[in-house]
Amino acid sequence: MKLEQTRLARRLLGLAVAIVAVDGLWAHDAFGDAAAGDGGGTISVGVSTGTSAAGSDGTPVVASGGGGGSQCTYVLLSAADQALLGVGGQQPGSWYVKECPGESANSIGSVVVWIPSQASSGGTVPTPPEDVALAAERSMNLPAPRASVNPSPRAVVNLPEWLWIDPSIWHDVSVTATTGGISATATAVPSSVTWAMGDGSTVVCDGPGTPFLAQQPVGSQATACSYTYRQSSFGQPAPDGNPNDAAFQVTATISWNVTWQAVGASGGGSLPGLTTSEKFALPVQQIESVNVR
Repeated sequence: MKLEQTRLARRLLGLAVAIVAVDGLWAHDAFGDAAAGDGGGTISVGVSTGTSAAGSDGTPVVASGGGGGSQCTYVLLSAADQALLGVGGQQPGSWYVKECPGESANSIGSVVVWIPSQASSGGTVPTPPEDVALAAERSMNLPAPRASVNPSPRAVVNLPEWLWIDPSIWHDVSVTATTGGISATATAVPSSVTWAMGDGSTVVCDGPGTPFLAQQPVGSQATACSYTYRQSSFGQPAPDGNPNDAAFQVTATISWNVTWQAVGASGGGSLPGLTTSEKFALPVQQIESVNVR
């Protein structure tokens, strides 16, 4: 028995695995979630992205890991390895090795997860399609805002500050989870950006905002997403400790609306919304004019 345990340990170490035991329908780790299996031995979660116009609702994209997306697989361990690892949760289930293309086992590693089964005395209970969709949603890797402001790097009191995020990330993100004969696709669509300006004020913009083009005249440009500070950031914490660099802590948060649809089962609708955020320091200066005679 000791020899078998040593061999198993060596195999797991060779994969640089982390062992995760999770109760409930879904097993969660740093890379996402997988649905409980139907006895087939492998469960997949696929990811792809679609595009939508800035500020629009977008169009749901059905995907199953193709089109340049990534696909993680969950491979059932052998019966001998199952016995050596023992029970991993309060619910009956099995151990799987999660593997994702492009992820080095030497740096991040594979993950061994305990996925509860859904077997009953009367046979296999079909997984509710909405639960499969929730697993897909939990696997989403949504982009952070990558916020920008102008003027940069310091704002000025009483001068409108343009606010925008990288428009290239303003697109749909779709993920499909599959278990048994059911595939459910969750699609996240960016809906708005909330800017917490650090002085107690908040600005909500319907889209990503309009980038300010320094090479063009100010009068030829316009934006619907801006904020005007009425006080400087003097007295605020300074990132480098220099009081002359005192700054407001600004947070940009994208709100994502999530919907789902299924293949192999009826159903569809809304899922809980998601958010992604980014925080940065923004110094705000008070500029005063002096009349000289």
